[in-house]
Amino acid sequence: GRCRFALGMEDGTIPDFRLSASSAWSDSTAARHGRLGRSDGDGAWCPAGPVFPSEQEFLEVDLGRLHVVTLVGTQGRHAGGHGREFAHQYR
Repeated sequence: GRCRFALGMEDGTIPDFRLSASSAWSDSTAARHGRLGRSDGDGAWCPAGPVFPSEQEFLEVDLGRLHVVTLVGTQGRHAGGHGREFAHQYR
């Protein structure tokens, strides 16, 4: 059967210690701030510097056990709904 439900990035079910990233601009843009619909810190995870196509920055979520992921939601920097920074593509 098919199951479609959130795994916990927005509501905090996935705890901060399960989030990591390749780098962060500052503590206020650390991996724990990369959650949907939240404006904690600066409202996003941001890598340490400008990102170019050849770079391999990443946000990693440890789901704790095996899941079949069929849908992923993303957003740009929240910033109280006024953020204008977002990824133009994913690999």
